[in-house]
Amino acid sequence: MLAAVTGPDYESECFLISPIGSAESEIRKRANGVMKAMVEPAAASHDLKVVRADQVSEPGTITHQIVEHLTNARAVVADLTGENANVYYELAIREAAQKPVVLIAEDGTDIPFDKAQDRVLFFDSTDLASVWETQKTLVEFLGASLAGKMVNPIASAMVWKELASSSKPLERAIAQLADQVSQLAADVNGLKKADAHDKALRKRLQLATPTQYVGGAALPNQVPLMDQYTYLQGTVVPEAQPFRFVKDLGSTTGSEDDPDEPKDGDAKQS
Repeated sequence: MLAAVTGPDYESECFLISPIGSAESEIRKRANGVMKAMVEPAAASHDLKVVRADQVSEPGTITHQIVEHLTNARAVVADLTGENANVYYELAIREAAQKPVVLIAEDGTDIPFDKAQDRVLFFDSTDLASVWETQKTLVEFLGASLAGKMVNPIASAMVWKELASSSKPLERAIAQLADQVSQLAADVNGLKKADAHDKALRKRLQLATPTQYVGGAALPNQVPLMDQYTYLQGTVVPEAQPFRFVKDLGSTTGSEDDPDEPKDGDAKQS
């Protein structure tokens, strides 16, 4: 006698939308680390089990299986790191189903304009303290998602459209106010994204070695670079004289387009 075939338990599932990469790739290693160290503990706080696309093993077409998980899982977390096309495809499916999603991303991730108004939990996967703090916040966000307190953008847009076309002046006024608040939220999140990007660049600056700068004498290794240099929009300014900061930290040559860089035959400044 054949055993009964049971499907996935969507009610206890937290589906993770994430860049996956090939086996043994750096993308896969990071994805596994984020899942194990941050998403799984947060989901376990709500008695949920994390499932990722590469772990789906039910019979049938892979695309169909993933769509079933995206539309039926009780909770979904989406990692927007790397601007991965598959991630945004899966995110669109979840949102089209008018279901909530918790968004996370690596510090410095460039969030597209149409998602800028959504709250994104930024973190540094190489910093254990950052992972720990974000995990605690993720627990709260998953709780809000499960309680129906998170707003789906498509559902919100449909409500806004209904209010905006209403014959009642009060409902039209509410729609206008909601539109203004939405724009304000996008502006605020844009500032938060810029701040996260700035922090990521500052970290790279602090980890850089003195020989990775154009011009100037090398500083002793024991002197923190941030004590000697002021960082502002990609430029490193020594105490006495400005030098252009090389974006590629592995390079020690200046940009050809930078008028301040010494050209061949020019006398170098001391």
